[in-house]
Amino acid sequence: MYLKITDQGDESVGIFSESWDVPCPFVMEDVDSEDLKIFKASAISLYSQYASGRVVAQYDFEILAAEAQYNEAFPSYEEGLPFCEQYPGNTPI
Repeated sequence: MYLKITDQGDESVGIFSESWDVPCPFVMEDVDSEDLKIFKASAISLYSQYASGRVVAQYDFEILAAEAQYNEAFPSYEEGLPFCEQYPGNTPI
């Protein structure tokens, strides 16, 4: 299990975002949700001291859940079907 920490930077002035995968010193099944929140808040606080922009963090299981939700809402096209059958309403010109 890891915590992905992202410094969002400020690309308008040339400070690009940067991310770190921080291994967690525990297993998700061994801690309650309140401890997960505390660990995340502490990590954000620590990294914010050295960041150039807004710092956000997500656990790996949160990232996987968000990806699954996105894939369910926007399924990928089916291979082998013509474009107009993959996306009804979009007919070739």
